[in-house]
Amino acid sequence: MRSGMVRKVDELGRIVIPKEMRRVLGIKTGASIEVDLNDDNEIVLRKFSELSNMPTFASKLVDIIFSAYSVPCVTTDGDEIVFAKGLSKNDVSLVKVDFDEVEVGKLSKVIGVRFSKKTYKYAYITKLESSGFEYGYLVLFMDSEIDKDLKKNIEVLCRFASDILQ
Repeated sequence: MRSGMVRKVDELGRIVIPKEMRRVLGIKTGASIEVDLNDDNEIVLRKFSELSNMPTFASKLVDIIFSAYSVPCVTTDGDEIVFAKGLSKNDVSLVKVDFDEVEVGKLSKVIGVRFSKKTYKYAYITKLESSGFEYGYLVLFMDSEIDKDLKKNIEVLCRFASDILQ
């Protein structure tokens, strides 16, 4: 894909990714970008997903929640679903979810979830963050509203998991 946009490299070796490209790719201020070379010695930039590079953490978190509470859940980096338990990654879409409003360690109802098969009545989301670095999100799917004890248990588990990431 050629865009015709030319940027100069500054004295520190930096370039600016055009605003239009950042918007299309969902790259926000503070996002991590992976820089690589392909076989043709061309620079390749990719939006970096910390959560997908931590498969043990992301998969264990959904495994623990599903095995302990039988609650289907996924971890996501905001762009794609990284791991799922209790449902298939392909059965759910989070494209319409507003991740900007999600708080760290607090489960809140989320709208904008779409399903291709079974539909859950309620979805809850929390941000996974440690020392100001956003790793991703945990999303739970339920047929009834979450009770306060389960909500508290999962919030504590997510805060504990986030603390481990430090």
